[in-house]
Amino acid sequence: MQWGLIPSWFHEGDPNSIAAKTLNAKIETVTEKASFRSSIGKRNCIIPSSGFFEWHTSGKQKEPYFLKPANDSIFSMAGIYDEWADRSTGEIITSFSILTCPANELMEQIHNTKKRMPVLLGDNQVEAWIHGNLDPLSLKTPSPSEWIEPIRIKKSILLSSNPNTPEVQQEISDIQGIQGSLF
Repeated sequence: MQWGLIPSWFHEGDPNSIAAKTLNAKIETVTEKASFRSSIGKRNCIIPSSGFFEWHTSGKQKEPYFLKPANDSIFSMAGIYDEWADRSTGEIITSFSILTCPANELMEQIHNTKKRMPVLLGDNQVEAWIHGNLDPLSLKTPSPSEWIEPIRIKKSILLSSNPNTPEVQQEISDIQGIQGSLF
């Protein structure tokens, strides 16, 4: 699947233009927004993830963090998907959005400008979510901070031309001139 939902009804120009705006979907408004409302409850999905990245802002400085599962090997992020047909080529593109909710206490400290986070599902919620048997509004309450382990990472790797390496998830140790950990 491609990240950035392209609704099946989209036909105005470059599909990447809408995909760039639909990477995430707020759980509070997902049933109201035209891009998402036809998928929610019918085309729910899980995005398995070993973690995600967020930026902490302190004045003009931004420091990246890798947020990984504290006790599991993966997060089960709630998502929705759709299939879009390119009318000129006939190609079918399956795309998705990650659902977000207000940040928990930990994420409020890290993602301290937008104060949002992915909807992380508990093991007991996964099956119900996939089958559309879980009310989206019940997911407005964020998962507990204890589910997440924050790791401060090197900005240079994350911003490099090839950040998709194992090193991007390695914690940096404090060195002179670098702000210490939030925690």
